Amino acid sequence: MGTILRKMFRKIKRLTYQITHPIIGYVLEFHRVTAEKSIFTGNNQYEITPSSFENIIIDYHKKGYKFISVEELCQCLKYKKKIRKFVCITFDDGYKDIYEIAYPILKQYDSPFAVFVVNNHVNGKAKLWRYVIDDLICDNDIIELHDGTRICCKTVAEKEIAFTTICNLFNPLEENDIVELLSDYSIDWEAKTNALMMNEETLQLLANDNICTIGSHTVSHCQLSRLTKEKQMSELKDSKEYLHKLLHRDIRYFAYPYGDYSDGTANMANQIYAMTFAGWGGGVRWGDNQFDVKRVIIQEQ
Repeated sequence: MGTILRKMFRKIKRLTYQITHPIIGYVLEFHRVTAEKSIFTGNNQYEITPSSFENIIIDYHKKGYKFISVEELCQCLKYKKKIRKFVCITFDDGYKDIYEIAYPILKQYDSPFAVFVVNNHVNGKAKLWRYVIDDLICDNDIIELHDGTRICCKTVAEKEIAFTTICNLFNPLEENDIVELLSDYSIDWEAKTNALMMNEETLQLLANDNICTIGSHTVSHCQLSRLTKEKQMSELKDSKEYLHKLLHRDIRYFAYPYGDYSDGTANMANQIYAMTFAGWGGGVRWGDNQFDVKRVIIQEQ
């Protein structure tokens, strides 16, 4: 009986909060806008076609949403300013197609947006292993790792299973360990990164347009909660300092990679940045503050 009452109380409390704190807008989270989508779910779930992206922008305009910048959002949440229903566009990681495809569309519809950038993505140091194994599985019938692991991937179904299997194997590993496991293949890691990500010059061009705001997404796109306090602080501060030096402007906003953080991580990030963003959570509600702002991940159906 006590358990049932507690569940009812929590439900009533949640419904009361939703009524007294209505949704006032949405922060949309995108990653890639590309016509050449991966065949693997693990990659293409973060990809959307240009036509679908443009239709989303058109649809929000037709519905009367106000497109606002992250700066406007920060002011709204920090000072509890009233605002008509809004949408705020954000991108994570810093893919090149943001500049080549999404930017012209957003410019056409006068829609401000933000890009949360990973330092190592734009300076060419990242090892984008998810897209590397995407290529390897498509081009081979068997994947052989340096430790002797062999994974069959002849059929379409086997390739999808192989991709998921390797991702699960690689996810907890350090980059150096992943590079070692793939060392029997001739991989130009820097070329792959440069093919997919904006470089420093492109980022500077994008940042020079006031329609775009650049934010931080750490140095290496790590899961912050797995790191020591010192390494977390380094990821948070060094990213801000690198982008500040590159773009000659204050970097005020931050998005957590993978939406991953602990209370300690949040405390550090909130001291360094004016506003921080989670990876999911739904709509922004009246009364929410400017830290751990909820977003909606947009995935193509």
